[in-house]
Amino acid sequence: MKISIQELWQNMVATTRRFPLAVTDSVIVTLLALALNSLASKSTVIEELLVTAVLGFPLLLSLALFSEGRAVPEKLRQLSPLLAVLFLAVHYFFLKSPERGSDAIRTAAFFLAFLCFLSFAPYARAGGVDAFWRYNKSLVVGASVAGLASIALMAGIGLALAGMDYLLGVSFPQKLYSRLWIISSCLLWPCVFLAAIPRDLDQLDAPEAYSKGMEIFNRYIVVPLVLVYMLILYLYTGKIILQTSWPKGGVAGYILGFSAVGLLSVVLIHPLKDREGNTWIKTYLNWLCIFILPQTVVLFLSVWRRVSEYGVTEIRYFGILAAFLLAGICGYLLFSRTKSIKIIPVTLCLAALLSAVGPWSAAGVSERSQFKRLVLLLEKDGLLINGKAAKATKLVSHEEQAAISAVVQYLHERHGMSRLQGLFTQDLASTNAKDRPQKMMDLMGLSYIPTYDAEGKQGHQQHFSFYAKKQGIRRVSGYDYFLRFKQYSGYQDLCRDDGSSQTCSMDIEGKKYAVTLKTSAAQLIVVRDEQVLGTLDLMTFARKLRKRQTSPGSQPNVPQEEMVLEGKAGNVAIKMIFWEVHMVERKDNLDLTGVNADVLMKIKE
Repeated sequence: MKISIQELWQNMVATTRRFPLAVTDSVIVTLLALALNSLASKSTVIEELLVTAVLGFPLLLSLALFSEGRAVPEKLRQLSPLLAVLFLAVHYFFLKSPERGSDAIRTAAFFLAFLCFLSFAPYARAGGVDAFWRYNKSLVVGASVAGLASIALMAGIGLALAGMDYLLGVSFPQKLYSRLWIISSCLLWPCVFLAAIPRDLDQLDAPEAYSKGMEIFNRYIVVPLVLVYMLILYLYTGKIILQTSWPKGGVAGYILGFSAVGLLSVVLIHPLKDREGNTWIKTYLNWLCIFILPQTVVLFLSVWRRVSEYGVTEIRYFGILAAFLLAGICGYLLFSRTKSIKIIPVTLCLAALLSAVGPWSAAGVSERSQFKRLVLLLEKDGLLINGKAAKATKLVSHEEQAAISAVVQYLHERHGMSRLQGLFTQDLASTNAKDRPQKMMDLMGLSYIPTYDAEGKQGHQQHFSFYAKKQGIRRVSGYDYFLRFKQYSGYQDLCRDDGSSQTCSMDIEGKKYAVTLKTSAAQLIVVRDEQVLGTLDLMTFARKLRKRQTSPGSQPNVPQEEMVLEGKAGNVAIKMIFWEVHMVERKDNLDLTGVNADVLMKIKE
């Protein structure tokens, strides 16, 4: 079949006349992407405009197809494009908050809603289920053909340019290749896809032959896979019932995957259900819904356990929403007389829209839940006074600091500073955005523990260092001998350092003494003539010193009297005067890592 340039031009003009706003939106997306590609530095404004324009394509196309549908009033046809442009303008205005990660989730929810709307737009008010199925088939086929065409064309042009560079020495800028791909994906693909959408939607009501290959694929590959997934999930369900344990959080993904594939199989085999010899399809549909319903309970419980412990986040919100959606869809398919598969995209569309805006949205519910959790954590540790965050006056555990850090980090990254600023009298806007969680934790006298460390993936540890206040003269009366332990300095006059311990040897009145400082064991050991006289425990001293500090870091100018330890090791009286003490805390374990100290000794016969 020959296609002339004139025919291609006529098709392009016809497509533009049919979908003028969608084609215009594709041109805008292409221009914005090319502008962003040409910039040497990041442009937030162009990025936000690009995201809004990408969101506009499925919305404008859906409304155009909705206007072509049956029984659509003329006023609604004329008003819908204006409402769409107004929505995109409002979305762009509220999107202009780069630090709010919730914007990305909101935009994704809108995009999903518009894609679902696209799948039933011509049949929103009227139209049969069979026509609806064939219409969606044409969308999938058209999108696939458009994708292959754009990839083939741009790959061919790219290879031609590379060949000219290699064989003829004609070089091209590197950015030319990326610009070609932008034009291919943002302009060529949408235009080919739009041209593939059936023009006469009423003709889709006419029956057509179902592909034998598709029937084999669905009957002998998709359906058996669904049964295998179902078996695995029910074996796991039996396991948690026998063990009387809560379901793992990760099971939510498997349940959603199983349910999605199962419902997809129902959609794919829909044209076959009324044909002779396919009574098994109705049986399969009923039993699939029966088996999905208990799994929605497992899904709800797996998510709710995390909600009860850590509050609501967007991911947990969508997990609970998915459980109710699956239960509702399966209940409809089980008990409804019509059992229309249109219920699937319609409910997804409505749920995505509800989750995107309003106080009941994913962002709204999550922000309130996490802020409430933060307030409870601060009140528990006495860090909230008259509604304002206060500096810690007592030791706050590692787990509590990690929990507070996680909530502060989440609220800042997902929802911005508005709620958090209300807890502080200090102006946080003057602090660099990436340093604000650290700043807030510092203002409360706590250690900022990033989420990665708080989850224990690296065995998080906190370091503490204490330095004695400098003092020129010290009293040494009552003691006869002096030693200095000075780690990390190569000090080896009388002492031998093997990394984990330091041993100082000396001859006193004809006897050989050895004093060993074992930092790993937090002990000072005195040996005479290879016999241990006694051990001085340093851990009690270290724990007492640790209580001086509520958060990791260095503490200078510790009063000298608090950096002294006195005791006995056998017949040897010992006084240790510490200049530096370094320690590390791993959850509830405290270990000494370094000590610089003077040791005074008196040997009693």
